[in-house]
Amino acid sequence: MAKRVVESIVGVDTGKSHFDLHYWEGGEKERIDNRPRSIDALLERLPAASVIALEATGTYHEELLDRALRRGFTVYLINGQRLRAYAEATGLRAKTDPSDAELLARFVYYERAQLRPQRLIGADQRRLRRLLKRRALLVEMRTRLRQSSDATAQLKQYFAEVIEAANRAIAHIEHELRALVRRLGWEAEVQLCRSIPGVGELSAIALVESYQRGPFKSIDAFIAFQGLDVRVRQSGRWVGRRKLTKMGDAETRRLLFNAARAAVQRSALHAAYYERLRARGTPTTGAYVAVARKLARQAFGVLRSQTPYRCDLGSTACAAA
Repeated sequence: MAKRVVESIVGVDTGKSHFDLHYWEGGEKERIDNRPRSIDALLERLPAASVIALEATGTYHEELLDRALRRGFTVYLINGQRLRAYAEATGLRAKTDPSDAELLARFVYYERAQLRPQRLIGADQRRLRRLLKRRALLVEMRTRLRQSSDATAQLKQYFAEVIEAANRAIAHIEHELRALVRRLGWEAEVQLCRSIPGVGELSAIALVESYQRGPFKSIDAFIAFQGLDVRVRQSGRWVGRRKLTKMGDAETRRLLFNAARAAVQRSALHAAYYERLRARGTPTTGAYVAVARKLARQAFGVLRSQTPYRCDLGSTACAAA
């Protein structure tokens, strides 16, 4: 294909072996191999002003994302849940790789003003993110094995061995996470987040990693980045249930939820907030989510002000909560 001389919005559906591309302006479609050489050839012939739209699924997009950002392209990484909702709202029912690429290009064309372009992050930060997710998978597997009460005695023995191996792997990951935090120079920021009641080491690392993917214009933008903002469906007098958008990283939300439970146990301020919500009829899970949202706001405050958390009104970090 000849080198393009006009700006293009390029939707890319990524897969293990190949990428399907859709060029929005001309409606052209293309398929390339998911190999570094093919990716470089694609980026070489795209004009520098091109905009690339990717779906945030798995890891297949990461090579293209990294190489495109290093070359200075504008790249948008679209949450899959948000993309599916957009497809339903616009009546686009087809579900093929080429149609997904077209949907991505269309979404960015119409919604670009509401989107946040990706920033280039280093290899250490990318590895830290992957390790957090791998640890989460191991923790989930370990929990399921521990809850297998109907297993035979022989199976329980096997499960115990697997659980022990998982414990060693989790410990190794946590050791590597600490090393990455030191290499990235994030020790002070992690300690700032840990000054917030309930926020442990892993939650603090996840919060700092999220913050480093900014800059964020406001606390609300940071909350939305975590997927902790609330969407309300309303039509006339009918008001639907308030639901989290869940647009951000699921593991960060899980860690914040666990931190919220700890905060309610350890902090009178957070416990009082939780009890007020419960007294108003908020379900238990919803109340903990609200506390998690407050923790994220407090984390943004301490990181922005570079001031440890304090519960007195004179604290900048506390005032940000």
